[in-house]
This record gives sequence, C-alpha cells and structure tokens, in this order.
Amino acid sequence: MINREEEIYKEKANRDWRPFTVEKKIKESDEVTSFYLKPKDGKPVETYKPGQYITVKVAVPQQEWKQCRQYSLSTSQNPEYYRISVKRIDGVDVKDPSQQAHPGWVSNVLHDTVKEGDSLDLTFPCGSFFLDSEANPEAPVVLISGGVGVTPLMAMLNTLVDNGSEKPLTWIHATRGQSAYAFGDHLKAVMKAKKNWHAVVYNRDLTLSGDSDNYKVLGGKLDLPSLDRNADLYLDNPNTQYFICGPDSFMVELKDILVSLGASAENVKYERFGTGDVVREPKPAVTGGCPVSHGSATAGMKCPVSGAVVEQSA
Repeated sequence: MINREEEIYKEKANRDWRPFTVEKKIKESDEVTSFYLKPKDGKPVETYKPGQYITVKVAVPQQEWKQCRQYSLSTSQNPEYYRISVKRIDGVDVKDPSQQAHPGWVSNVLHDTVKEGDSLDLTFPCGSFFLDSEANPEAPVVLISGGVGVTPLMAMLNTLVDNGSEKPLTWIHATRGQSAYAFGDHLKAVMKAKKNWHAVVYNRDLTLSGDSDNYKVLGGKLDLPSLDRNADLYLDNPNTQYFICGPDSFMVELKDILVSLGASAENVKYERFGTGDVVREPKPAVTGGCPVSHGSATAGMKCPVSGAVVEQSA
C-alpha cells in the first residue's frame, strides 16, 4: 500500500501543468473573490484534503514569464472543480510596471484581468496543513482565522458539513468589518443547521450584527481568554483539535494563548499567510514534491515542480 502511494505521488509530481477554465467568479466581500476552476479536459480534479493548496500560474502584464502563486482551496472536495478565494490588495495598478514588486500584484491581476471563461494552469493539491476528518471522529474541532486566513478553514468546515459530522465545533473569526467579511451568510446558515456547532465573530469597526443562538458577533480584537474554556474552546477534552490561519503575529499569539490555557501544543495546527496568499516555511526535499516558486515578485518564473516547498507572499 505504501509503495503504491509513493508511485501515485511520483506520477502526480511528474505531470505538467494542467489547464483549467474559470467557470465562475463570485464576489464574497469587497476584498475577496472566489474563482471556480474546472479542468479543460473534462476529467475529475485531483483529490485533496481540506486545508491544502494549489499553485496557480498567471499571465501578468509586462512580464516575460507567467507568475506562480499558492492559494488555499476554499471548499470541500468534489470531482468537478477547485475553488480558491483571493483577497484583493488595495493600491495596486496592474497596468503600471513600476508596481510589479508590490506584494499584491498577482492577486490584483486575478481580480482585475482574469474573467469567466479564461484559462489558468494549476498543479495538483499539496500541503501538510489539513483536517483529517476520519481521525478522532468524536474529538471537538476549533477553527480560528483572521482575515483571508478563513479560506482553508472554510474548506474544513464544508468538509465536515458534507460528511454529516456531529462532532462539537467552534468557529472563531476576526475581521475588520462588513466590507472585509467573506462567507458570512454561508456561515450563519451552517450554524443554524447544526445544534452543537457555534460561531464567534469579532469585528473591529463594529459594522457586523446578527446574533443568534449559534452565532455571536462581538466588537474589538479576538480575545480567546474571554471565551468559555469548555463550551467554546473544549479545553476539557485532551483530544480537541485546533486549526489557526492568519497573519504571523496573530497565529503566534493565539497558539501561545491556547497552550497557556491548557491546550496540547501538538494539537494546535497553523498555516501562515502573507499578503493575500499562502506563505509556508521551507521544507526538506522529498521525492516528487510540491511546486516551488523562486525569486522575487519581479523575477521571471517557470514554476518548476521540485522537492521543496518555498513560497512567497504576492
């Protein structure tokens, strides 16, 4: 079995980029847009675990090479399409060559120039940050996100919904406010349908409202110590799994707080995000690894498949 898994992985790693069509482009908030990507060959997409990411190759104006960026898949596994949800970074003019080094360059290209019906090249899904929905089937799950860090956690949430999971779950999210808040209506509907799931959403500018039994809106900064240790954080269960995604400082602080409150450090998983895109630590080389993008945002990149994972914010 292990040998066959290795063979499958090598087969994936040796494939070229796969062409996809932008089937739909949906605005989730003033800042975040989702792209529904279907394979041009009509065959099923590669399977993935909720929380993993794909690499997207994008044609950028005034650049010789297409640029590669990694984006988390933002919904549950299905055979027909991938979905990524990309944050627009304000203040970028994709037609101005002098701004090519801006960290939000590629994200703005996706927002401003990529249309429904356009083509994008993708690689197969990768990443070690994921929810194993079959492991510890009764263990509670706490999903904590800041800003666009919501995207991989939304894939986890939707996977649990699709699987009919009834394990205890708390969704904790921090957003600037209504204009930046993605997937709010969907989250409310999910929480309304699940008796033992609930959400706590913090908004700094106090523009969100709509409390219900399973959906609480609070002002200010995300404050884990103020939440109920057991009803919200499930600290009374040593098997509780915590997943955090957001800016570096946000994640370092929250992981430290969870551990100080009594959570097991090994049960706290996290994903680092840069400016709108996924940023991960370098990994040791492995046979048939995930895609790697090298160089600065202004450098030409062919985006080879390599044994290491080294990404950048963009």
